[in-house]
Amino acid sequence: MTRGLKHTKTLVKKQFGDAPLYDGPLFMCVHYVIPAPLSLPEIKRKPMHGHAHMRKPEPQYFDDYLNAVLTDIVYTPESRVVCFLRTKTLTKEKVGKTIIFIRQLGEGNFNYQYPFILDDIEKNLIIEPFENN
Repeated sequence: MTRGLKHTKTLVKKQFGDAPLYDGPLFMCVHYVIPAPLSLPEIKRKPMHGHAHMRKPEPQYFDDYLNAVLTDIVYTPESRVVCFLRTKTLTKEKVGKTIIFIRQLGEGNFNYQYPFILDDIEKNLIIEPFENN
């Protein structure tokens, strides 16, 4: 296990504590907030804040890393993410972050209104508004 992965797992364990692991089908939203290039002066970094990140690395590389971090801490290896929403934006800050929203779905037919997933996201997934200031 790499040092970065080990450090991230430690942070996630601290965040989730002893919460029971999800073990069924999962709905997951992930928002990656990536720092604008640090080589740019702040005056050029500020206007980039909140814009879509459209360059490499591709988000699927983040997803593999995220799965390695969350398995055995948040969900069991037998769990399956059946619905996944991923976004990535830039930040003027020097350090990025990852915002994760996970809900376990019921068995059977998948329905966005059961168990009120869209309402749940609207109430619980909060990403600060981006302002160019």
